[in-house]
Amino acid sequence: MNCYHKEWSWRYMTEVILIFQLLLAATNYNEGRELFRSRAMTIFRPTFSLSLLYTHTHDLPPILPTLLNNFTMAASNSQGIQTLLEAEKEAAKIVQKAKQFRTERLKAARTEAAKEIDTLKAQKNAEYQAFDTEHSGEADQLVAKVSQETEAKLIEVQTAFAQNKEIVIAKLLETMTNVQPAVHVNAKARS
Repeated sequence: MNCYHKEWSWRYMTEVILIFQLLLAATNYNEGRELFRSRAMTIFRPTFSLSLLYTHTHDLPPILPTLLNNFTMAASNSQGIQTLLEAEKEAAKIVQKAKQFRTERLKAARTEAAKEIDTLKAQKNAEYQAFDTEHSGEADQLVAKVSQETEAKLIEVQTAFAQNKEIVIAKLLETMTNVQPAVHVNAKARS
């Protein structure tokens, strides 16, 4: 390798490849191999520039300068970077649209869910009101029945108390007045 290889960059390598492609294309036009070989030796240096290449293309076949212009414009770093920046901006726009669509969809889903909750709540409330009105009469009947049964039991207890009051008092007095003293069973066992 020559001493200039450190100065080469990717751009120069693509330009060198371009030159060789142009030279090969020119030989297909039968314009004279020696003429292009001498031009290639003049141009093929690590420090060549595109202006040097353009000065040697004035008598090339008419398609080659057009190819050279198109290729150098597409291969230039600034245009490649510009293309990448445009692609990045486009991707950012797509991502932003996707985020916006997602947030709008979430909002729509929340409102739909709120509407469904409200309709379900109204439906269940109507069902409860219908059940309550249907069974409220039964509840009143049950309360009346329970209160009648309670009254009947109270009357029965009071009549039993009135009938047996004298008998119970007599038994209590007899038990308290006729005490028969006796030793307790546990006291007998100790002695």
